[in-house]
Amino acid sequence: MTKEEKFKNKSIKKKVNDAFNMIFRLYFATVALASLGLILLAVVPDAFRIPVLVICIVIMLTIVVVSVTLTGRESKWLIYYIVKPIRELEDVAEHLSHGELHEKVTYQSEDEIGELANRFRNMEDTLQKIVGDLQNILKEFAQGNYTVRSSCKEAYVGEFETVMEELVSTIQNVSSTLCLIKESSNQVAAGSEQLAISSQDLAKGATDQSIAVDNLVENVSKVTEQVVANSKSTDIVHDRAKSVGMEANVSQNKMRELMEAMERISTTSKELERVITEIDGIASQTNLLSLNASIEAARAGEAGKGFAVVAEQIRMLAESSAESAETSKHLLETNQVEVEHGNEVTQQTSESLNKVITELDAIITEVANIRIASDRQAVSVKEIEDGVKQIDDVIQTNSAASQEASATSEELSAEATSLDELVERFKLLEQ
Repeated sequence: MTKEEKFKNKSIKKKVNDAFNMIFRLYFATVALASLGLILLAVVPDAFRIPVLVICIVIMLTIVVVSVTLTGRESKWLIYYIVKPIRELEDVAEHLSHGELHEKVTYQSEDEIGELANRFRNMEDTLQKIVGDLQNILKEFAQGNYTVRSSCKEAYVGEFETVMEELVSTIQNVSSTLCLIKESSNQVAAGSEQLAISSQDLAKGATDQSIAVDNLVENVSKVTEQVVANSKSTDIVHDRAKSVGMEANVSQNKMRELMEAMERISTTSKELERVITEIDGIASQTNLLSLNASIEAARAGEAGKGFAVVAEQIRMLAESSAESAETSKHLLETNQVEVEHGNEVTQQTSESLNKVITELDAIITEVANIRIASDRQAVSVKEIEDGVKQIDDVIQTNSAASQEASATSEELSAEATSLDELVERFKLLEQ
């Protein structure tokens, strides 16, 4: 085995150490020779210094030339057997990073780089097997064959084993999905046929419902018109009741004024009765005075006759006043009784009128409530009418939609049949 082959098979660390050891040995030899030359120059006589210097220089140059020669060879081998294979591995790695698997590592050695090159070759072989196997599987997939299996499962190691497991799981899932699609397409076909029949029945029922709803709309419209008429009549009754209520309030006020007038008449009658009583008292005193005057006139004799006549006239006037006062008093008492009776009748009439007004207010309130209820009823009936019309529109729409659904279900049945035929083209795993 040549030195170059021995150097090639050394480890990288050994190669670098040998190169640097040689450089250090030559360096130390040169330094030692230079030191020896300096020592010789110091101890030899002056006549021999130049020859000794020349000899030392020649020896040093010889050592330098030999060192450069040996170091250059070691450096060349070091560069050739380290840098070159690393560059080759770098080129192959670059191709691999771009998905190119045709480049091969040619470097052969027993050092670390040679071991790395062997690993690269093994990796390339594994990748080529895996990629080729995946290409074959995907090709079968493209042709609808989901029963394909890997031809080199042993190549799927490490992370690639997970890839194969995921791929197998994907195949199973896709196959299961296609089986479900096939089953679903059959169910869709059967369901679409049933849907077509149901849609036709629904369309017929919607037509019948539309006729019934049209009749209902007509009847509800009549009810709406009647409710509106009732509401207007209620408004008229309410307005009339309010008018009667206002008249009753006016009558109540008049009755209150009448009662106040009766009270004033009663008060005035009582005052007149008091005045008449005073007049009666004055008449009695006047009668007493006329009696006294007559007695005095009788005592006066002839001279008192004229005064006696006056006293008699005064007595007669007093008696007449007393009789008139008595008559007036009797009339006032009778009038007072009638006034009190009138007050009672007026009070009863006022109370009756108050009851009438109260009942009338209640009637007005009830009529107002009836009017509000009628208005609400009119609104509700109108909403019902609108709702029935909307129902009619919905039924018309449903009828059209049912017909469209029938046509769509027929198309869906045809699509389901086509889908089933499409799924039949695939080779699926047995479930």
